[in-house]
Amino acid sequence: MNSPVEPHAQLVPIELESGLPAWSDSQSGGAYLKSADYWEWLAHQPGRMETLPARGGSAAVLEDADAPARICPESGSLMTRFRVGHGFSFFIDRSPTGGFWLDAGEWTALKERNFHDEIHRVFTDVWQRGVRSDAAHEALEAGFREQLGEEGYARALEFRDWLAGQPNRSRVLAWVSEPLRHGGH
Repeated sequence: MNSPVEPHAQLVPIELESGLPAWSDSQSGGAYLKSADYWEWLAHQPGRMETLPARGGSAAVLEDADAPARICPESGSLMTRFRVGHGFSFFIDRSPTGGFWLDAGEWTALKERNFHDEIHRVFTDVWQRGVRSDAAHEALEAGFREQLGEEGYARALEFRDWLAGQPNRSRVLAWVSEPLRHGGH
């Protein structure tokens, strides 16, 4: 099988985890997992561990969303790129056969957060809707930060946090908005 990232490199069999065969090329350090091998390995895992929250310094590097399309080593078809999101800053390329390619460091990043046994979730509509929703929220936050400046943004966050705990928050918002409608302070 040919590497999806190194055009002239051949993939060689490796064992990514005990009982989990994969295919890798020595140049990129990435790994291709066949769908059947992943599901077989997953079926023999003792139980799913709780996914850990994101923290700084992940082993994986942010991947370029505009990287060239990759060719599946099994089928020769184009692979589809899926943003992992939810605290992960990379993409996983999935084959029409169900197999997937992980770039160097991505397995380690997934394993650090106990998500290596949940990779299949990344390819679902529910997961991808969550990724898009998170991205939209981050863009909205970035826009507010830019418009308000750092100090104004910090004060707005402080007010928002305070307001969340108020039993009469709708009345507070109405009162705060009232002078604005009449041109006063």
